[in-house]
Amino acid sequence: MTVQRQLGPDYAKMFGIVLVVWGHTVRGLMNAGILPEDSIFWVNLDRAIYLFHMPLFFFLSGMFIQQTLNKLALIDFFKRNILIFILPLIFWSYTQSGIQYLASSNVNVERSLQYVLFAPFPPKQQFWFLWSLFLISCFSALLIKTGRGKAILTSLAIVVMVIMSVGEQSGMELLSYKMAGSTFGEALFFFPFFVLGMLSSATVVVKSKTGFIQAFLLFLIAVVLYLLSYQESNAIYYLFSVICVYSSYQCIAFIGEAIEKRLTQSSQKKALLTSLHRFFIFIGMNSFIIYLAHIIPEAGIRVVLLKLGVTDALLHIVAGNLAGLLLPLLLVPANVFLMRYWRSAKYFIPVRRLKYE
Repeated sequence: MTVQRQLGPDYAKMFGIVLVVWGHTVRGLMNAGILPEDSIFWVNLDRAIYLFHMPLFFFLSGMFIQQTLNKLALIDFFKRNILIFILPLIFWSYTQSGIQYLASSNVNVERSLQYVLFAPFPPKQQFWFLWSLFLISCFSALLIKTGRGKAILTSLAIVVMVIMSVGEQSGMELLSYKMAGSTFGEALFFFPFFVLGMLSSATVVVKSKTGFIQAFLLFLIAVVLYLLSYQESNAIYYLFSVICVYSSYQCIAFIGEAIEKRLTQSSQKKALLTSLHRFFIFIGMNSFIIYLAHIIPEAGIRVVLLKLGVTDALLHIVAGNLAGLLLPLLLVPANVFLMRYWRSAKYFIPVRRLKYE
């Protein structure tokens, strides 16, 4: 069985989107009072996840910019970015905020009509990622096309990390922790992770169990040290996040390749493992539509359970995560249907189907 995709990035995107859904589910339950906001366990778990899960997506995006630019002229790259980032940002911002406005009495945070009308810009809620990635990739492409772009981008990434770390400590008014909520600041802050991905190869991963164990231990140590030394500091965040992003990618990519190798070399049919392998890849391939749409079913199932009088935290966690992860996948057949009549549907409902030789 041969999958016509690189397994490392797909497995890493699967891992990342599971953490995204988990993080938003748990935070939603905290805001609803179902989980205690002051619990050491939940607070530290939240901090650990938010240490690296979004940087991991910037890292993965950076891996493929050179490959994309090899196929497209600069102007075509810019047009492509508008279609794959800005159009879904606008569509899903209005969709999500509109539903939240209509359900204002049931959601954790009420939305005003003004909020809905101006939802896409500046980007709100999880859609900040699309805007930041749009800015970063366009800027990076512009420099890469000059011929010495990688060297310049690497230097700029180092400068950004230094300024964000030292400047924040020295009290520069324009700098804040992770530049959260800033229209352009978040793109600037996460820019180094994109560059790190650009400098990495999707095919260069640990090939042995020893390398996997070492990468996994490095990841655990970085997470533990971060939690022990936790403070809202850009310097601390960068230090441990970079380690976690690279080591977690190595671990997840190794697992994906190891499973693929086992399935390829084995003469025995392993139906369950094959199905799980395909499912994990499918989740990774469709991490984008899950990211765009997961808040709606995730919050919806919480509202339904509360209406039914269900307050059990474990049931809410399981139901919220399953809804947020799986229900957006129903948009895959929706996309297939719409594409028969409207080719531009792929930009509003961006999905991918798994194909095997």
